[in-house]
Amino acid sequence: MAAALKSIEVSCRKHPDYDYGWVKLTTTAKHAVQFSEFVMASYSFESMDAARQKSVSYTKSMTGLASSVGSRYIYFDFSQSNGAKSFVMTIRVQDDVKNLVEFNTTTGGLNYFGLQVDVRDLHHLSGVEVLGLRYGLFNLKPHALIDLRGFTRLKELWLGPGENVDIDQIILTDDTMGRLTVCNAGMRKLPANFVKLKKASAIYTEDARSWAQVENDLTAMFSVKNLTVIGASPEYFAAALDYFHKNRAMIVHGIYMPDFTRNPCFLDSEHVGKIIDILDTARNVSTFLIGNHAVTKVSSTQISIEGRGIYPINN
Repeated sequence: MAAALKSIEVSCRKHPDYDYGWVKLTTTAKHAVQFSEFVMASYSFESMDAARQKSVSYTKSMTGLASSVGSRYIYFDFSQSNGAKSFVMTIRVQDDVKNLVEFNTTTGGLNYFGLQVDVRDLHHLSGVEVLGLRYGLFNLKPHALIDLRGFTRLKELWLGPGENVDIDQIILTDDTMGRLTVCNAGMRKLPANFVKLKKASAIYTEDARSWAQVENDLTAMFSVKNLTVIGASPEYFAAALDYFHKNRAMIVHGIYMPDFTRNPCFLDSEHVGKIIDILDTARNVSTFLIGNHAVTKVSSTQISIEGRGIYPINN
């Protein structure tokens, strides 16, 4: 029987546009962190904001924190000229590195831009339950295919490029898809087993046109409580809305879309009509959310967007 792996190394760098970064590590055993280069870093067991407010220390090693169990928030200040902008992070965990259950640079902290991770080291994190790298992968090849079939414990996935390179597809097993509670993946094409997301409370996709590629049993996916799409172009909005409109009879809960209403072309006559059809047809759906604004049906030809006004079909 092979001995348990007790440490992993992950190559990290700062986001190109920001002079700070952060990471949240959660373990179920004592753990320590060490860096290959001198970095300006501070930490807290309370929150990322608490880590940021501490006086940043000039350090290469944090192994003195080896008695810690639970979540550790580490904040990096890359504005200092004497601190490294890239480094290797070594994470040591007592007994087994599988006791590292979360590696997160996305879903908390000051905003969504934390550390970035070299895609070549991504497999070192295959034992985590929460992977938060929504804008966090670098050294991607164009039209990358990310194989996560080895990530068999995932419950929450935030993954996408940290540079101007598309990820074509992210591959997960059926079991993992069925276990995810959040899937926020920056991929252009949805895998066929995307419909297995029967437990997810939130689904985010990069390109709404890819929804049309999912043609198998949609029942589980459309029962998701917060069915969400992201994107900021008329083409994205039109493609997503068309997909939900065609499958409106299967939608159990409401739909969330970003705040497209700042541009009137998003809510032309055809789009308003489809929203009304969705509200009329979808089971138990009384509201359609655009941004944080509830959309309700006023009449057979009008919708009301909370805080925005009335939009008619014949506008």
